[in-house]
Amino acid sequence: KHPELWRSGKLLDNKFYGRGSTDMLGGVAGMLFGLKHVLSSSVKPKTNLVFHSVSDEEIGGNGTLKCLIKGPKPDWAIIAEPTGLSICSSSLGFHHFSIKCIGASVHMSQSQPDQNAIDVAFEAHRRITNLRHFFSKSISSTLGFENLKINPIICGRIMGGKDPAVPAETCILEGVVFSSPVQTSAEVGEILRNALETLPKINATLVMTNMNFPGAISNNKLITDTLLEAAGSHNYDIITSGFPSPCDMRLYTSFGVPTSIFGPGYLSNAHSANESLDRNELIKFCKIFTIFLTKFWNKVS
Repeated sequence: KHPELWRSGKLLDNKFYGRGSTDMLGGVAGMLFGLKHVLSSSVKPKTNLVFHSVSDEEIGGNGTLKCLIKGPKPDWAIIAEPTGLSICSSSLGFHHFSIKCIGASVHMSQSQPDQNAIDVAFEAHRRITNLRHFFSKSISSTLGFENLKINPIICGRIMGGKDPAVPAETCILEGVVFSSPVQTSAEVGEILRNALETLPKINATLVMTNMNFPGAISNNKLITDTLLEAAGSHNYDIITSGFPSPCDMRLYTSFGVPTSIFGPGYLSNAHSANESLDRNELIKFCKIFTIFLTKFWNKVS
């Protein structure tokens, strides 16, 4: 719609356009605004405030991990991922897999389906994606995700073959699984392997890569209640839910830090051709977060 705005950050039709406006520069800017507003006012913080702005969030979370290791470690945390101003106390797991499919070196006129690694990959794909209903049901049975509609298995890469007329000797199929926060990476891997090894046997081997992250559930009632109070002070109605994606919550909770995910924008608009953030929603987030700060430090100081 507006390709020239991809890198601009311009305000058009009451929306900020540009890559990352929703995920999650809007939330970062809103947090900075709230911090600046409070720190420049006559209200003095009763606790130390730590602002983490990190790299590598999309591919592993090493920026957050370094901050937590080197410190100072926070006692509480809010992550401004795009939640549509819902308060999220849990996040999904993310599990990357790679399946190596093997064919045979034969003349093209003598080839059988099980001798073409690409045909083997198609069958592997069928067996893995047949688990979509299972993982969807597992996710929706978890508190906060009851109404979530998500495709839990995505196969986004297939590589194989050297010549269009020659059966492929090898083919690699790669994908990801989104899982309930109560499922471990080991459990997800076992489920995938069992599906792949059903009869009739195919020549395919599954590997769970290092890009495997469990989901997270946080005991963050104090944060949730205070955010609800802050929203109520402006007569805003907000809800609680689960965050339908992995994020760095898992790192904070692994360090014993109660964490909430709360930010402006929607994942449905993230990474899209017309990524944008509604100005009014950003303003609403700024107001809630600013009031939250003053209320929360009175409770924990």
